[in-house]
Amino acid sequence: MIIGILVVCLTSPKQSVPKCELKFNKIDPSPIEYKYGPRSVAIGDFNNDSWFDVVIANNAVDSISVAFGNSNITFGSPTIYSTGTGSAPYMVAVHDLDNDYQLDIVVANFGTNNIGIFLGFGNGSFSDQREVSTGASRPISISISDLNNDTLADIVTVNYGTQSI
Repeated sequence: MIIGILVVCLTSPKQSVPKCELKFNKIDPSPIEYKYGPRSVAIGDFNNDSWFDVVIANNAVDSISVAFGNSNITFGSPTIYSTGTGSAPYMVAVHDLDNDYQLDIVVANFGTNNIGIFLGFGNGSFSDQREVSTGASRPISISISDLNNDTLADIVTVNYGTQSI
């Protein structure tokens, strides 16, 4: 798995053809060697060091991994968090769920029909997984936003097998 960042240059419509003048420096690719059945990745700064970190859903081994970014555009060895036996995590998302200004991780656990929540402490560590059942639905996708303007994050899932959200 190789993680990259895509930047899109948008310009307002003009009579002439717009020209994007972004300049990029070439760096040697440093892919993260990965052997845990990655299914999904999300990016955030979990340890508040201003470098992007990644969280990866490990579908084949019922866990998520958090790898911390370094200043030289590499990542350290991942820290593994269990999502439970047979959970088969399908997607990860990050958001500050409890309004403590620290990023939390949300996992769609396809195999156990639940959403796993790992609350972040801001130092790169997370609480044990808290589970929220999705009933008979198998979550495969997650989105997080404040849908009803109550200043609290709402979690929306797309569910396989029940054609439901």
